[in-house]
Amino acid sequence: MQDEYYSELRLSITDQNAIKAATAPKDQLCPYFLKCGACQLLNWAYPEQLVWKQNQMNAVFKDITMKQVSPIIGADQTLGYRHKNNMTYLQFKSDILAGYYAASSKDLVKISHCLIQDPKAETILRSIPKLMKANRIEAYSPRHGTGLIKHVLVKTSSTGEIMVVIVISQSLFHGRKNFVNAIKQMHPEVSTIIENINSKDGPYILGDTETILFGKGTIKEKVLGKQFILGSSSFFQVHIPQAEKLFKHVIDGLDLKPSDTVLDAYCGVGVIGILLSSKVKKVVGIESNYEALGFAKQNAKLNDCTNIEFKYADANQYLPSSPYKFDVLIVDPPREGLQRIFIDSILTNAPKTIVYISCNPITQVRDLRGLLKQYRIVSIQPIDMFPHTVHVETIAILQLIG
Repeated sequence: MQDEYYSELRLSITDQNAIKAATAPKDQLCPYFLKCGACQLLNWAYPEQLVWKQNQMNAVFKDITMKQVSPIIGADQTLGYRHKNNMTYLQFKSDILAGYYAASSKDLVKISHCLIQDPKAETILRSIPKLMKANRIEAYSPRHGTGLIKHVLVKTSSTGEIMVVIVISQSLFHGRKNFVNAIKQMHPEVSTIIENINSKDGPYILGDTETILFGKGTIKEKVLGKQFILGSSSFFQVHIPQAEKLFKHVIDGLDLKPSDTVLDAYCGVGVIGILLSSKVKKVVGIESNYEALGFAKQNAKLNDCTNIEFKYADANQYLPSSPYKFDVLIVDPPREGLQRIFIDSILTNAPKTIVYISCNPITQVRDLRGLLKQYRIVSIQPIDMFPHTVHVETIAILQLIG
């Protein structure tokens, strides 16, 4: 992380008051809106949300580019869009509470229906307390340090496969087999079930230890005709149709040549590199997470990509020592953005084109200022990956000057 203060898009007091005073469209009415805090814009009709996001992007990028920020790409599906879904369970006397922690809080908001969760996933999540009680399994109580099940994570896929991850507080799980069989019997659509152990009380859902209880332990997702194997902790965009728009914009926005060599930094499970590999000479993917790197290699083989290689490396250290001269650099960093050492390496190696994908425009702007010493901004394209929230994904394409 850079040493400057970094933040994210936030609603002004005026915006907050306007949203609270607004009457939500009928299909967006949510009884938990003021308690949960996850869908900050939900009371506004979707077109109003897009106007707010566009205005935010225009303001954020105003000082660094002479070009107009492109009109935001909105979503066709604004409800039930999440590929990754979860619910927290809390033991309260003899009852099991199910819901989400309120924003910046340790208070659990009981939820019976979430408008943006995948309906198939929500059906599974809502059945868990009933199955727990039938099998005499208690939910975890952070106050007392007792109980077992903390969270359940459900990943759905456009291929129809469904993953269920049971997050428990300890390895001792009496009745595990019966509980898994109960899930399978009630939900035969489930493709795989995983047990994950997270003994820590904190903001992270998943721990480091897991066991496959049923199925392969992975699911497949399909994007722009390619298939990708995903695990329980694999990072992947939560809105798949919008992800396809994002990836298509990246590929169409680049003047790729058969002689080009591409570096896909922060490559994750290899999606972007694999999608554009047929258009270039070579792709190198860099990833510092061993599990993600393993899936990237599997995904390259699954899609018959022979001109792509994936390396375990820190993106900040790799570029100066790479044996390749890269024509195109693609970066999709965490929310805190790029480190100075990486920006300096980019300026030294000077790839002709940079694609900077960001889930945090604030840190993206900070990083772009550093790159403008040698680059000009060709385009800035916002995409609404998270309808009803304040989050915006942005794609900046830069070209080397001279």
